[in-house]
Amino acid sequence: MHYIYARYLLYPVFLLAALFLLDKIFLLPAVRENFLQPGGMVYYYQRREQIETLKQDLRAPAPGAMEHTLVVLGDSRSMALGEMTLQPLAERQPEYADWRIYNFSGPQAVPAYHLYLAERIFNGRYRPAYVVIGISPDGFNRNSGIMGSPVMNFGVSHEFIERHATHIPARDMDTYNDTRRFALAGIGFSAKTLWLRLRGGYHGDETRTILEQMRTQRESATPVDSQARFAVAMQAMDLASRETLNDYSLRESPQRHLLDITRGAQYKWTGSMSDQNLREETERIARLYISHFVVSHEQYYFLRQTIQLARLSGARVLLFWPRMNPYLLRAMNATPAIAGIRERVTEIARMEGAQIVDMNDDRILNCNDFYDASHLSVSCFPEMHRVILSRLTDRPLAVAATR
Repeated sequence: MHYIYARYLLYPVFLLAALFLLDKIFLLPAVRENFLQPGGMVYYYQRREQIETLKQDLRAPAPGAMEHTLVVLGDSRSMALGEMTLQPLAERQPEYADWRIYNFSGPQAVPAYHLYLAERIFNGRYRPAYVVIGISPDGFNRNSGIMGSPVMNFGVSHEFIERHATHIPARDMDTYNDTRRFALAGIGFSAKTLWLRLRGGYHGDETRTILEQMRTQRESATPVDSQARFAVAMQAMDLASRETLNDYSLRESPQRHLLDITRGAQYKWTGSMSDQNLREETERIARLYISHFVVSHEQYYFLRQTIQLARLSGARVLLFWPRMNPYLLRAMNATPAIAGIRERVTEIARMEGAQIVDMNDDRILNCNDFYDASHLSVSCFPEMHRVILSRLTDRPLAVAATR
């Protein structure tokens, strides 16, 4: 009799053990790649595979393959640097027509993530000639917690974490360990997203057709007008943004295929926010983040290592401060900790032989279309290319496009 009661008492133990093992399944790469959640997973996973695509292109016998390849590192403020936003400049200056741009920017990425990518990109015989690094003060904010997740959670390998463990703050390491201790919670499982994707079903032929049209335009021997390309891209981005069950799979996700076609760039932030909304949203950001800003000095180490690695590989490196809306820029400049970041990053760039440019200087870039309080509209990125490439190639600054 006592044996029967004891057996029932063990059931909860067995149940907990089974749930524990089931939870740990979500740490397996094969499972994670077929259970993608919103919040940047698709970007981080696509970047890992894009490194191999970059290597293949650099090995290609095409003339100038290495000499005209530009790699972009940064956060979401750098994502629209790509060949489609370069094309308006290339139409005025044909010497840029054969350039290839690989964008490895990650959502909420920090300098540690840039080093992880650089260690893989510059490992081997074939390496890109140019590197651009977008530097946002947000990446140096220890209190934001973004180093632990999403960066360590989705963006870098366990080996990278172990190798640089002495430069990772304890708080971020704790966050990362929590994502491994409770794997399902760590991937940010969203019941709402599950419901939306169930309702959305699967992407159909329309999505596949428009993506193939984008790919054909990119590979066309006859240049396609930039406005025509962008019109097709907008349609593709609209279709890819619809939540469907395909989005769970890295292999089938239309968003992933769209990123492959654009070589990592993302062009969906179009349009301009009203001044009143811009001011109100900036005030909210300032309350949430800037007022509690604490500098993560460890990120200086990762930034320096990234620049050194690129320079030792023979690449020319340019750092830039993304353009911010005037209200956000004013709030950041009024914060001593953030002002200190600018001084330190400028010093590191100078010591390591990298160029640095501030896109907030109206004499350098004068475009004030902001999609939201944090991001410049895609319409400003052709002019950013004009500034970046003239600096990297030591060519005279091209005439600005008529706006």
